[in-house]
Amino acid sequence: MASQDVVTNLHEAAARESPWSGGVSPYAVGSKKLGMWLFIVSDAITFGALLIAYSFVRVGTPEWPRPFATPSIANATVMTAVLLTSSVTMVLAVRAAKLGARSHVVGWLVATMLGGITFELLTFCTCASGWD
Repeated sequence: MASQDVVTNLHEAAARESPWSGGVSPYAVGSKKLGMWLFIVSDAITFGALLIAYSFVRVGTPEWPRPFATPSIANATVMTAVLLTSSVTMVLAVRAAKLGARSHVVGWLVATMLGGITFELLTFCTCASGWD
């Protein structure tokens, strides 16, 4: 009974619309939302295909270059942590701004800037050491 009412309401809504309006979406999903989901799915498929291709080439090549040294991996890990932390502080600054807490906004923005400066210094040190 309820599904019949929904169908009737959809038909009535379609009848009231102008012939030039495009009608009612058959799946009740907006075009922007559908477009975003199609982008996410296509991006995931592309990324998956690239990972599979890399894995295939990596396994099929006997003389693959050796992995980086441990200090390089540790440095990249620290840089990633600093970058993610500064992103979180920026999110907290935006939240504080929405709540109207001006002093918290300034504090979180200073923390974000310090994170950015730290990241840049680590990048400079990595470049200065010759990418080892």
